[in-house]
Amino acid sequence: MNQTKFSLAFVTGASSGIGAGMCRLLASKGIPLLITGRDTFRLKTLSDELETLVPVETVIADIANLEHRRMLTAKIHERMPDLVINNAGLGLYGRALSHETKELQGIVDVNVSGILEFTLEAARTLLSSKKKGVILNVSSASDLITFPGLAVYAASKAFVTQFSKSLDEEMKSSG
Repeated sequence: MNQTKFSLAFVTGASSGIGAGMCRLLASKGIPLLITGRDTFRLKTLSDELETLVPVETVIADIANLEHRRMLTAKIHERMPDLVINNAGLGLYGRALSHETKELQGIVDVNVSGILEFTLEAARTLLSSKKKGVILNVSSASDLITFPGLAVYAASKAFVTQFSKSLDEEMKSSG
């Protein structure tokens, strides 16, 4: 079986849950990490744990913030990760009209804009450097169902799934 060893993994939403678990798995495989999240304490704790295994660079960032997304995009261009895991996600429970539009826009900023920007820029970076790589966008089972109480979240995850599948087809010939 041919196993690829990645030179650098970029992981969003790394400070807890699936993101932290993926970071631990990647570190156990000897893959250096560039990790980001909003929670400074959790991200630092994870970094301290994993840097005994691999080099770890942390970037505190809120993907809902356009300037933070720009900073992370610049980091992607600079560091050229060949494994990108877009795991950061945000959801608000309750009927859509029970939340301010600005709060719901934050879901779209993280779950749609962040994934769109990081995926496209990582793909461009891989292509321009003639590197092969993997971009993994974490979605949800809610992407295909009507989900009252999580309408914006479910719609954003439908974007993630459809965008990822479509771009995968477009990029197959490039590796």
